[in-house]
Amino acid sequence: MKTYIYSKTKAVKDCFEAIKIKKDEIIDIRNPEDILSDLKSLHATEMIYCDISSYDEKNQNKVLKALCEIKKYGIIDPKAQLEDSAQLFYNNASDYIGKNMIKNGIKAQRLRQAYDYKFLDDKENILIPEDFILSGANWKEIKSGKEYTFCLMFIELDDLRELKKQTGASIITEMVDDFQNFINQVIAPHNGKVWMWMDYGGLVLLPFDGENCSIIMSCIKLIMNRKMLNAEFFGYDIEMRYRIALHIGNTVYKKRGDTGEIVSDSINSIFHLGQQYAEPGNLYMTDYVTQFIPAGLRSLFVEDGEFEGRNIHRMRLPLGH
Repeated sequence: MKTYIYSKTKAVKDCFEAIKIKKDEIIDIRNPEDILSDLKSLHATEMIYCDISSYDEKNQNKVLKALCEIKKYGIIDPKAQLEDSAQLFYNNASDYIGKNMIKNGIKAQRLRQAYDYKFLDDKENILIPEDFILSGANWKEIKSGKEYTFCLMFIELDDLRELKKQTGASIITEMVDDFQNFINQVIAPHNGKVWMWMDYGGLVLLPFDGENCSIIMSCIKLIMNRKMLNAEFFGYDIEMRYRIALHIGNTVYKKRGDTGEIVSDSINSIFHLGQQYAEPGNLYMTDYVTQFIPAGLRSLFVEDGEFEGRNIHRMRLPLGH
């Protein structure tokens, strides 16, 4: 296996030089200034590590953007400059090597694991129940009054009933309105629609084509980046916390506001999962949904028991959540 290292930091180069003596490991340490031109010619199967401390802020952003377009890359951060290293994995990174790893040394096994890391591409192994009626990738073929299979996303603010007693109804109403507007922004790129809305949260409907469930990544971001999102989108002294549940199932579709007479086991299940089972501040999903978790992020989820006949998976919360 060949690995390209773009760094001018002595400690970083020393770490990778030590791996050179390993059998079948080829380490090629290169000038960081050459990375943009090299990316045009390097083979897609070759692993690239980039030391971001080798660039000023302007060029750092340019390099990170270019790396997002390739299949296998890792980021080296010897000065702990990145505040949100998890964001790298949303941008297709295969590895992150921080200050402590460089200090303690890097092993060849780590490079092999990063090289083998990949996102979900085994769609032939996805199991689709016979009773699913795929609604497609968008809303073009979806007709009111017809039954389809959708991805169902339940999201609701936590602790607002208690907060309402402390802060007053008017502030809570403003917070809920801001929250609903924020959710609309999150789901828009996934063709999602807020379908039902209660006092403090609601049910989002997303078309499902049997191949993708892209809302999963946005839900992971909503949980992991909650504190940052509060600072960026909401201006309250009170931190807004929420819980999320995802399920894939069938329901008759009718326009928002005309859903009162719909009878659906899937809708009942997602509401029960979100309101009766889910703990505050976390993300839960049923078995059907877990098939679409990117392979490199599956370790974020653990089995959390059975609820109403369905196996439930829960996200591991980062420290401080």
